[in-house]
Amino acid sequence: MSKKIVFGMALMCVLFGSLYAKEQNFIKEGKQPADFVGKKARLISTNYGDLNGDNRKDMVLVIEDTNPKNIKKGDGYDSSREFNYNPRTILVMFQDEKGVYHLEPSSINGELIPPEDNEENPNFMVDSAVDIKNNKLIVSFTTMMSMGSWYATSSVFRFRYQNNQFVLIGADTSEWHRASGVGSEDSYNYLTNVHEHTEDLVVMESEENEGLKPKITTSKINPKMKKLTPMSKVENFNDY
Repeated sequence: MSKKIVFGMALMCVLFGSLYAKEQNFIKEGKQPADFVGKKARLISTNYGDLNGDNRKDMVLVIEDTNPKNIKKGDGYDSSREFNYNPRTILVMFQDEKGVYHLEPSSINGELIPPEDNEENPNFMVDSAVDIKNNKLIVSFTTMMSMGSWYATSSVFRFRYQNNQFVLIGADTSEWHRASGVGSEDSYNYLTNVHEHTEDLVVMESEENEGLKPKITTSKINPKMKKLTPMSKVENFNDY
């Protein structure tokens, strides 16, 4: 399965999340994660770290809607299982000198973090993670099919706060075959406008791929690209 197909499937499962995020009136100020969750959502993850260079402990939350209409029973061999299609939203809060957290509007994104389950294809699985490193917000994913494909993919989005907003400064995606352990990788640096593509990348060593050496090529991403994409508008990896 190609990464274009995988990301296309991921996009289908997050479009509803986009609408959800844009329609919500999020809580703008608080002292702890629970203050920002609200009555119709639940907290999925919390991360702390400095994101704007003031040496304060900023906070990143991933929250999930709890609409019971988005909890549905499966059919066929999945008839005994319930599927959760509730959208998830990522939020960043900056900490002030008094320890109070303030929601940064440019961080609100209901499109990057997909729901727990994929309504279009129950076999499509996504494992997502959020981290803060070197004043940058890192959102990463690993995707695969539980059946029907030997391919798996991983992707990483890197955001930085500059000029009063979070922007996408880099992204990577890789695809590999779980049997052969060989795949490819694409790395995009939007600060330098350089795309690096790697073929014959050994992800898992085996006798079959022993001695295989990666082939790397570089190219410009988009000569006309002058502005970095705001985090709130990042919808699908293949768009960038």
